[in-house]
Amino acid sequence: METISHLLLGCVTARQVWTSLLADWGHADWVPVADSRLRDWWSSLPLPRRARKDLQTAIILVFWTIWRHHNDVVLNGVVPSMARILQCIWEELGRWKHAGKHQILIHIPRRL
Repeated sequence: METISHLLLGCVTARQVWTSLLADWGHADWVPVADSRLRDWWSSLPLPRRARKDLQTAIILVFWTIWRHHNDVVLNGVVPSMARILQCIWEELGRWKHAGKHQILIHIPRRL
């Protein structure tokens, strides 16, 4: 049975996304292990005070993007793709910046 923790943290594609992003954010030690429980992982993150809001927002954006990609895979037969997830995250952050959130402290690398 697929759990929300597995989908957002533990599946191979999600772990690739987290490994890439957290390394780029300077928090490679936050990469969840394959059997991480979402609530435990989230509550264990030592979020720095200065960047707490941006990090929480970015993490939720990653969750949402993984969720949407999973739905595309299951419902539309799309092939799982870390690159596509990262591209979607990058595009969404671009829209946020355009909408006025100019000081996002999180960097999403544009890799394809």
